[in-house]
Amino acid sequence: MSISKQDVENKAKNLELKTKVKNRISVDVLTLEAEELLAWSTQDKEALQKHGLQSGILDELKWLIQLTREAQVSWVTKSNNEHKLLWNKNKMGYRLLYADTIRKYKYAFRHDTGLVKRLSGMNKRMKYAEIFQGLSDLAVMGESNQEELSKVGIDSSLIETLYDKSDEGSDLMAEVNSVNRGGSELLEMRNRYSYLLQQTMKEIRQCGQFVFKNDPMRKKGYVSRSVKALNAKYRTSVTKDFMRKPGLL
Repeated sequence: MSISKQDVENKAKNLELKTKVKNRISVDVLTLEAEELLAWSTQDKEALQKHGLQSGILDELKWLIQLTREAQVSWVTKSNNEHKLLWNKNKMGYRLLYADTIRKYKYAFRHDTGLVKRLSGMNKRMKYAEIFQGLSDLAVMGESNQEELSKVGIDSSLIETLYDKSDEGSDLMAEVNSVNRGGSELLEMRNRYSYLLQQTMKEIRQCGQFVFKNDPMRKKGYVSRSVKALNAKYRTSVTKDFMRKPGLL
């Protein structure tokens, strides 16, 4: 029975993941090992199917490799969106401008207890949405008290900067939030394909290890080199920890 790309896409979309997907190895390594397994198991196709391997599973493996890679590329591209890069570059600047303006205003308005109290309250804003609203509030406050600002050497251009950065930051944050929502959907599909790929590889490997249990040269193609290396590393670590315990020779 032949399995199409659409069949695999539908299977992934309808998949119910009850637990979070945990990848012991990277997606790049996973798909590379899957390609090697596909080539290896294709040579043994007849023998594997005689021992219960589903007829369409190798087609499914082929499509899962492609779909997992495509989903990974889409997710990485979305994650590196220009708006997100710009946000990461500028977000601290917005926070610093906000804090610095409050500091300057507190000095300029030090004789106005009402404004100082209001500024102290504004200083507690921590979320970026609150900060962008705060930049606009500070601009309005500065417009209403330009004489006091000029007395302490604060240029009126600061007011325009506050308005500009409030609008700029709000728009950029909205773009990033939109990107993050789309990125989450892409990551979800990548995880679904990755999960199905792992399960398919597991099924093929179990069959291959059973069929070639007495043939080490063929059996080795049904063992994950990466997982084997991780297990060996873990055993070495456990042994070292055990030997460090007091009272052991």
